[in-house]
Amino acid sequence: MERPVAAAAPAPSPARAAWRRLRRSPVARAGLVIVAAVALTALITPAVHHYEARTDADLTLRLKPPTWAHPFGTDTLGRDILVRVLHGARVSLGLGVSSVAVAAVLGSALGLVAGYVGRRVDLIVMFGMDILLAFPATLLAIAIVVYDAIHKILVLAPILMALCRLLLVLMASASGLNGIVGLSIWSALVLAAYIIGLSYLARKESTPGPLQYWPCIFLATPIVLALIVNQGFYQKRAAMLAAILVLWLFRSLRFLYWYGQPNVGRTVSSLLAGIVLVDLLSTGGLTASANLTFAVLFLLAILFQRVIPAT
Repeated sequence: MERPVAAAAPAPSPARAAWRRLRRSPVARAGLVIVAAVALTALITPAVHHYEARTDADLTLRLKPPTWAHPFGTDTLGRDILVRVLHGARVSLGLGVSSVAVAAVLGSALGLVAGYVGRRVDLIVMFGMDILLAFPATLLAIAIVVYDAIHKILVLAPILMALCRLLLVLMASASGLNGIVGLSIWSALVLAAYIIGLSYLARKESTPGPLQYWPCIFLATPIVLALIVNQGFYQKRAAMLAAILVLWLFRSLRFLYWYGQPNVGRTVSSLLAGIVLVDLLSTGGLTASANLTFAVLFLLAILFQRVIPAT
């Protein structure tokens, strides 16, 4: 007489299996404790200690060795290195987490689209990823650092940046079903004008001198062109979207022109989020799904700027 065969135990879920491996590995547990401690420190430090970078310098304490008052010593401006490390942890963690999150979301979305549609879309996505991976990471990082170092110094840098955006929009339109049409040209022009005004204001972070109001003309160009180009029903919709953009521009520029001490960084960050509103104005809010997409992108831009300034 044959014995009944016992049923095989069900395989553990991937999450449970990962947690089991984590518990069994002393190195993994130690790493988890370190990461949790850094994250907790980054979250608690701003709440228990206020830090003002603009008033933190004390040249009488520059380059001091570690002491009880300054456990990590001080830097060339007399700033406490430990305090800067603790407050900088929040920015570093925000950059790391947000970059991985964005890469995961975009990568998953591209993978799903490529796998579902297949054929030509799959081929285009794979070619695009091959091009990105072909650039060495170190060379790309050097190029970004060099660009960040010189783009605020060169006088014509804002115009070059605007031309890059204009060509990018036109190239994207050329690959579309209808090619380059009037709407794509109008969208490219308004975005280029807005970028010129934004970039000239951003240069005030590295170029001293009095504040000037003429970049605001370029920032207002999308509003003026929207009211001129659109007619009939579309003019009413453009007027409503233009009013939203006007309110956002006033909200952004008040940190620069109407505060006791101009805050260029906050103005630039806010104007960068306004690019989404400029794109919405240039398309005229054609469909409800497009309006919802722009609204989500605008909220995400504001949300990311709380972690990564000037996003």
